[in-house]
Amino acid sequence: MCIRDRLVAVYLFELFVGTTQLFTLYSSARGQNLLPQGTVKNSGVFSMLIVSGLPLINYALFRLRYENLNPGKLDFLNIIIRNYTVKVVYIRYFYITLVVLTALLLSVTRSRTAIVSFLITILILAFNERKSIQLKLMSLKKAPFIFGAFSIFLFGLTRFKAESLSGRLLIYKISMLHFWDNFLIGVGIGKFTLVYPEWQVNYFNENLNLNDTFFLNAGETYLAFNEYLQTYKEIGVVGILLCLTIFWFAFRSESTSHWRLLHTCKIVLVIILICATSSYPFHVNFLLFITGFCFAVIFSIREYKFNIKVLYGKNFIIITLIFFCFCLFFFTIKGVKTSIFAERWKSVEECGDCKDLNSESYYKSLYPILKNDGKFLAIYGRMMSLKRWHNPDTATQILEESRNRILSVSTIQELSRLYLKTNKKRAERNLIWLTNYVPNKFAYKYDLLSFYILTNDSTKGIPIAKQIVSMPVKIPSAKVTFIRDEAKRYLTDVQQK
Repeated sequence: MCIRDRLVAVYLFELFVGTTQLFTLYSSARGQNLLPQGTVKNSGVFSMLIVSGLPLINYALFRLRYENLNPGKLDFLNIIIRNYTVKVVYIRYFYITLVVLTALLLSVTRSRTAIVSFLITILILAFNERKSIQLKLMSLKKAPFIFGAFSIFLFGLTRFKAESLSGRLLIYKISMLHFWDNFLIGVGIGKFTLVYPEWQVNYFNENLNLNDTFFLNAGETYLAFNEYLQTYKEIGVVGILLCLTIFWFAFRSESTSHWRLLHTCKIVLVIILICATSSYPFHVNFLLFITGFCFAVIFSIREYKFNIKVLYGKNFIIITLIFFCFCLFFFTIKGVKTSIFAERWKSVEECGDCKDLNSESYYKSLYPILKNDGKFLAIYGRMMSLKRWHNPDTATQILEESRNRILSVSTIQELSRLYLKTNKKRAERNLIWLTNYVPNKFAYKYDLLSFYILTNDSTKGIPIAKQIVSMPVKIPSAKVTFIRDEAKRYLTDVQQK
């Protein structure tokens, strides 16, 4: 079974799992409404995944019989489709059923990005079904009407899940304030997750407005929810131009003998690119693999292939290949070694009651290999602090190393607790960081207020208490009520003194 067959099987399996979850939506023991998530355990990613699979399944069912990609080789789908033991009309009914199930799943997951991608996919596939040029021209005459209806639909989606939209607009606004920072080469691949939280902290430190919509919808965010914006910030204009060049060559590719497969791969890329406008498909391993698969297929079947020998000569190609093979071998050995230790640690972490999870020697043995893994360092530092394996300074050092690689609220909270014993200025700095990062969080402001109560600093404590009392409540709860009552009591006590 080739990769294409396996991908089709994966898509069908995900649809099956999602449909099963859909029909057991309200059967949980606690009566909670569970969203279909497939095997990826995320409803948004699942929605993008099933939509991106529709063109490939369409190709496998209706266009594969015209292809001859692997002559003389066993091809599971080719055997089924070419022999056609099932009538075409039944296959069409089967595909329509898949489309309806996809639409039903999207209506439950309510992923706006996937819904827009789904509608565009259906329009593209329907347009391709038109056999004659006259019919296609008639379809084009209806384009203004379709465009108008689609625009109204998009506007309606903006009214849908307004809080989520406001949160993403905040991310875009803050990122655009740093548009010219590191303009040429960006902040580095994967570094956006480190720099963005600092940008959000600085934004609310300078623009705190309790009545602002952005204040209420700010969250713990590490992604831009726009791959184009995040990619630009990570690799700069130079990297963006390189990516645009690759996409330009891909979409300009043509193939007379395999144009159906080429066209299908282009549609899949279009779907993923649409999802990239307001989500993170390039940060999902499977969707990233699909993107790479489509590029590989396009550049392998395109009629004009790049002749590197003509450009650089045979000797240059040989030397370059030797160099790349050496680098590949070196990094493969290093990567395999790191992966083995990482998987071993993850299996212990998931175990929960394993004795290695509480063993200092176990973490020490992993540290030389996983010292660049921010998540491992965060857990190692917290365990070191909790179990008191070393003095607080050692745990603080490990957590600071983690902070430089992966920024998380839990790490900052643990650092605040440790610095409270050794360095109160740094503890205050970390607590203020938390209140500016997610300014609508009552718990973070209460922790800062508790710090000022502990240090008898009423000058700084009073403004924080007043913020807690006057802050709008996003989600009412007993904890929020308790925090506000404590802030009111503190203000009363200070006034009586």
